[in-house]
Amino acid sequence: MGTFTARRVDYRVSPAEAPSWSRMVRESGSVPRTVVRSCSVVPMPAEVAALLRMAEDTPCHRLRRRSFTDDVPAAYGTEWVPVAVVPELAQALRSFGSLDAILRGSAGAIPRRAWTRASMAPIDPGVATEPGSRTGDPAWLVESLDDDAGSGRLLCFTQRWMRADAVRVLLETGSARGGAREHSTESRPVAARVAIT
Repeated sequence: MGTFTARRVDYRVSPAEAPSWSRMVRESGSVPRTVVRSCSVVPMPAEVAALLRMAEDTPCHRLRRRSFTDDVPAAYGTEWVPVAVVPELAQALRSFGSLDAILRGSAGAIPRRAWTRASMAPIDPGVATEPGSRTGDPAWLVESLDDDAGSGRLLCFTQRWMRADAVRVLLETGSARGGAREHSTESRPVAARVAIT
């Protein structure tokens, strides 16, 4: 493990960007691919329930996926999606593959990041081989809580490990146009970009 090489892709974390791994990889000029490792209905753990503002043990899909860029393993994540949001997630994944597309189609939502935390740490030994890493390799852990832009309804919680040598995380926040008095007619805010390598 750890011998894979690939062109590094940019992964943007921004209020202006939909939380879609596939779209971001394509926009970086690479080819995305995601493999479902498991998708099962489980009782929602207390820490996830608190984030999603639901009762502990609420039925929830626990989706584990391995993600690739140009057929090289680059990321591994766990996504928690309440059954009430998408009742038949496993079946929908066989037809669509993209969680973003499923949330838009099946749940009628416009997914956006309600909260995100990105940190770099030695990769969790329990998942290190999934993105092609060795235990102790530096990796990004990006945690996101996504909601529906229209209603504010919470949709899912994601924890994704990304290889630091395969992914460059870009944090975008605020406005690049200068102060609060300046207004833009654009539908999406222009963000200040900080690249963390």
